[in-house]
Amino acid sequence: MAVAIKMAHAADPRQEIREKLKGAEKNIRVMGARVLVATYIRPDKTASGIILADRTREEEKHQGKTGMVIALGPLAFQEDDAHQWGDDKPTIGDWVMFNIGDTRRLIIGDAECRVLEDVAVQAVIASPDEIY
Repeated sequence: MAVAIKMAHAADPRQEIREKLKGAEKNIRVMGARVLVATYIRPDKTASGIILADRTREEEKHQGKTGMVIALGPLAFQEDDAHQWGDDKPTIGDWVMFNIGDTRRLIIGDAECRVLEDVAVQAVIASPDEIY
């Protein structure tokens, strides 16, 4: 059984993402039932001191499967006959897991981001380090 790798964060990952966004996300209005997430890219070192290869970190830009919700469309996570969310609706600032094949990649400020339909969000997670 795989165990989550604890990463050595110099700062809160949410704050690091906000700094990379440079406030540019405020100029984006997400439409419909879409969700805008900033892709989580691990720091270069684990808490135990193992250095991640640059290639590994670079690959997360293209294959990262976790991110922080930065915007929600007005219809995101609205319930209807086909979709019942209950209390599991992500909010801005939550970490979520998604299938990258269901997303569109873009860069906002200096942040790697993804836009996806609300139904493509697979889980809300406590920490992006839990998924790799």
